[in-house]
Amino acid sequence: MRKLTVMLLATLVACSGTEPPSESSAESSAATLRELYACNFVAGKGMSDLDDARDFLVAQIAQIGSADLDNMVSFLWTPYKARTDYDFLWFNQYESIAAFGRAETALATRADAVNAKFGAVVACDSSLSTREQIYDGGGGDFVTGNQALLETYACTLNPGKNMDDVAAAVDHWHGVISGINGFENYDAYMATPYIANTPVDLFYLGVHNNVTDFAAHTTAYLDSPGAAEADRRLAEVHDCESSLWWGRIMIGD
Repeated sequence: MRKLTVMLLATLVACSGTEPPSESSAESSAATLRELYACNFVAGKGMSDLDDARDFLVAQIAQIGSADLDNMVSFLWTPYKARTDYDFLWFNQYESIAAFGRAETALATRADAVNAKFGAVVACDSSLSTREQIYDGGGGDFVTGNQALLETYACTLNPGKNMDDVAAAVDHWHGVISGINGFENYDAYMATPYIANTPVDLFYLGVHNNVTDFAAHTTAYLDSPGAAEADRRLAEVHDCESSLWWGRIMIGD
């Protein structure tokens, strides 16, 4: 499952003019590293086979004794409202690029067995990106039943715009969103391609507990007096495509 090729999240369903969730850079945490696999099941295989492969990987990690592998968290996304050629997306999350390197080295002794197990179930493209939390609703572990609704945006900078312009638009958006009640059960992140062949410049991810929360958050934002201006400023900076996915933890907590 560790074939490094390309990231194709730009196939997310188009919804230009919809604004990505963002937050003041003053509240941003340090960026972590995400390893992405965009996968399709091989003929005759399905989710139960993927769970078996995951269990095999977890068993190998337990025997290796690597702190970096033990701290790795893996997420599975399946399409809900999305235009995509893939059956699912799998993310491995590490504290840093250094932690990723150490984890890869530690797993190398069992890589052939792990690759064979996953290779019998799925065919994947993969890439690396940085990941930074840009909004913390302060609601703690609000996701229940190990399933969340994920709102994603794949964004391309408009001509003449750069990441400083993104930061300015995000800061303004943060001033609007911070004045709206009801966003405690909501977190947001930004991802920037690191090792990837993708036509977009950055990604945003909003985490909602369920569809009801997603609808309530969206309604509260659109009804707020500052939404129109925040939307205008964000639209000046980049053009974004959006989609919705179901997400759950596969490894870690």
